[in-house]
Amino acid sequence: MTCLRAGHLAEKPSHTLYTNRSTCYHNLGRLEEALADAEASIKIKPSWVKGHWRKGQALADLQRFAEARDAYEAALALDNDNEDIAAALADVKVSSRLYLKH
Repeated sequence: MTCLRAGHLAEKPSHTLYTNRSTCYHNLGRLEEALADAEASIKIKPSWVKGHWRKGQALADLQRFAEARDAYEAALALDNDNEDIAAALADVKVSSRLYLKH
């Protein structure tokens, strides 16, 4: 899987393109870049649920659990019936507790 290059986004930035590239970066283990693109998508469209979700995923994998929780809660505020986001939020809460015990 190849990620979109910055040049593809330069003409007309799109929240969906940033979100998709965030997913690519996440899958490649490039978590800081995944986070940056998730944040870019949110900046363009703050009501974009997937942007907040992708941000939460990147932050959780970076072990920044409090920030991940906030991102997931923002996503759930926009789509409170989303079971995948609710599960991710529950997981990050558990991970946070386990991380603090070590």
